[in-house]
Amino acid sequence: KGDRKEWRSCEVLAYDHVEQQYLIRWAFGNAVEKRVSAVQLIMEGETQEEGERRHAEACRRRDAAEAKLLEQLVVEELSRWEVGVVAMDSQASPGTSMDRIVELAMPSLFEATEQAL
Repeated sequence: KGDRKEWRSCEVLAYDHVEQQYLIRWAFGNAVEKRVSAVQLIMEGETQEEGERRHAEACRRRDAAEAKLLEQLVVEELSRWEVGVVAMDSQASPGTSMDRIVELAMPSLFEATEQAL
């Protein structure tokens, strides 16, 4: 609940290779089954600190991959747009190029589309 973590023993019932998730059942208390990713588990032989370190590293790698993807999308979009032509256009207002670059960097412009998939 919230940021609180509680580590409880569980039994791994299955692994879904497509979703990359484990199906688990809590070992004590209720028999609720739940799907979780590997970073939500502390594996046998791992200490809690090792599990949390593995989780932090996975989050760091995910954040780096997302940042790289955003950078690639911005570069790709900017390569399609002729910055110099707009900046030198006699009818363009000052700052037009920079305004367009900032607009392109807005995350809402990078939502997945059928074309991107």
